[in-house]
Amino acid sequence: MKAYKKAIFKAVKKGFTVCDIGAGSGILSFLCAQAGAKKIFAIEEGNIIDEAKEIAKLNGLSSKIRFFKGHSTDITLPQKVDLVVSELIGTGGINEGINESLLDAKKRFLKPGGIMLPKSLELFFVPVTAKEFWKVNMSFWDNVCGFDYRIKRPKVSAMKVMKLDDESSYLAIPEMISNVDFSSFEKIPHDFEANFKIKKDGPFHGLLGFFNSELYRGVELSNSPRFPETHWKQALFPCKDEIRVKKNDILKVNLKAFRALTQFYWRWTCKVERKGKEIASFTFDNLKLDKESILFGREGFKPNLNEDGSAENMILSLCNGNRTFDEIAKLLQKKMPKKFLNLKSALKNVKQILGGKIKA
Repeated sequence: MKAYKKAIFKAVKKGFTVCDIGAGSGILSFLCAQAGAKKIFAIEEGNIIDEAKEIAKLNGLSSKIRFFKGHSTDITLPQKVDLVVSELIGTGGINEGINESLLDAKKRFLKPGGIMLPKSLELFFVPVTAKEFWKVNMSFWDNVCGFDYRIKRPKVSAMKVMKLDDESSYLAIPEMISNVDFSSFEKIPHDFEANFKIKKDGPFHGLLGFFNSELYRGVELSNSPRFPETHWKQALFPCKDEIRVKKNDILKVNLKAFRALTQFYWRWTCKVERKGKEIASFTFDNLKLDKESILFGREGFKPNLNEDGSAENMILSLCNGNRTFDEIAKLLQKKMPKKFLNLKSALKNVKQILGGKIKA
């Protein structure tokens, strides 16, 4: 946060209007106000926005900050701003959708000649040996009390946040796979290629991802292992199985970043070549979608309530200020006797559904 504070105090001029995307608890908005901004539009889609409002009030900043709940791409601001600021940098650099949000903000929110903070973002990957990670998350499942549990690997290992203590675990020289200047970019990169020449023999456990960002005019932020530790740490994109590589092997990597519904995902493919011949390859991803999520994303899908949805719909329709909890529960249990075998279970469900939804 020190880097962001330094950048904000260099960038914000007295009387600036600012948009804070992914405001969270509001810290960047508060720093902008402290730096002299006249008006801040803070956009946050999570419920933490309520906490941010309280903190703003507690610190006497409510008059300067206007909060908007929702995703920034769905929000319309009342005016253009002098500066767009965001901390939507994920551990893997873009895994919080920063590119999409900032491209939209640059086009719709920013005045001509306005400032984007961060200014730029570079993404780096490097193949590594990660013995402790592999022991805890991967090889552990090979033998659990004599049983083969390897099916658990993809569920627990896909893209892990970790801290690499130094560069001694590097199997090659890091490659920059993306360099985005947020003040001028027009396209969102989603597909990345890199080739690595292995510099030493050893076990290849995964690709380590980290970022370097220029926030504003020489103020930099990085989660590279060579810099002091940050809360981002680094992102490890693991192999499916340990691959023993040798010096001068060629590792060919393709990474795809994509959005599925509201979440951001990665898919990575690695091929190892030795003397021109492929010796190992795999594809892995951290995509985790249940059946319901897939249906939500299907174009033209016509939803129909299941039993739980029908119960909730009935409870809400009966809650009109004329019935007690017990009366609603009795009607619910009468309508759905197979789901609610007794009045007690129906009453419990009524209170769960109505929690936080009734007038005090």
